[in-house]
Amino acid sequence: MLRDVPVGLVASDWGGTYVQAWSSPDALAKCPKSAAAQISVKLPPHANLGGDNPNQPSVLYNAMIHPLLGLKFSGAFWYQGEANANDPKGYACMFPAMIEDWRQKLQQPSLPFVFVDLAAYPDGGGMYPAIRMAQLAALALPRTGVVYAYDLGDPKSPVGSIHPRDKETIAHRALMDFLDIVYNKKFDDKGPQMLHAKQSGNVVSVSFEDASGLALEGTEGCSTCCKESPFEIAGADGAFVRAAVSAVQGDKVLIDAGNKTVVAVRMDWSDYPQCALFNADTLPASPFLTQVTGDEELRNELYLQLLDSIVY
Repeated sequence: MLRDVPVGLVASDWGGTYVQAWSSPDALAKCPKSAAAQISVKLPPHANLGGDNPNQPSVLYNAMIHPLLGLKFSGAFWYQGEANANDPKGYACMFPAMIEDWRQKLQQPSLPFVFVDLAAYPDGGGMYPAIRMAQLAALALPRTGVVYAYDLGDPKSPVGSIHPRDKETIAHRALMDFLDIVYNKKFDDKGPQMLHAKQSGNVVSVSFEDASGLALEGTEGCSTCCKESPFEIAGADGAFVRAAVSAVQGDKVLIDAGNKTVVAVRMDWSDYPQCALFNADTLPASPFLTQVTGDEELRNELYLQLLDSIVY
């Protein structure tokens, strides 16, 4: 595809670090409530830093990003978020602010930026679904792309389950995004994207785009595969319960609602999903939490409460 084009890579990385450390003071000023929170010096167990602790605001930006500002780049690739998993609401502000700030300081306002939505992690303490959704706030910016990796669970990885060994799949998905954004080469680089959910009787119908060949399949290295549905529904009490899939029809998944008036539905809301929705290009759907449409005013109010209390 680009066989005659030399590609140079600049790696600037440090494991187990916070987004605040990679952000300039200008970027952090855009999210004062989040950025002002003191970064904990207690590092995740998979971090192997040695030496000085880099987790201070703007430390890694000053040392490892600022020196690169004289260069020109075709794109940036980002794989981070684990350290900020306990503050998804703050991350949803700080991550896009950092991207915009890097673009401004590089004098490349349209710099393509592709990031990895965090991979499956069995020890995430229930925090990974929300931080994955917070990462997606960056997609509101132009020329950004996401690589989903939650289907690549690898609990036996010798370097820890936070680091799945299947980097080839991640690289392939990232390449498709970059070829699309940078070189305008059109590939099927998007997995199924949820459009809306609607209840009719005892069935909730969830519609998707980019959904050719829609099918439920077990994630990589799964133990139970699709014996359990990846969908959950919540009623007026706000409690999510597992909901069976009654059928996959074209671009829709039909979910059994029983006798419940459903306020919200979510999919693969798990640190380590075992079952995912794929299209014919073997690309996974984005995990989501969404409102179920209906005529009841109560649903709208309850959904907003759920979104505030559960997502963040």
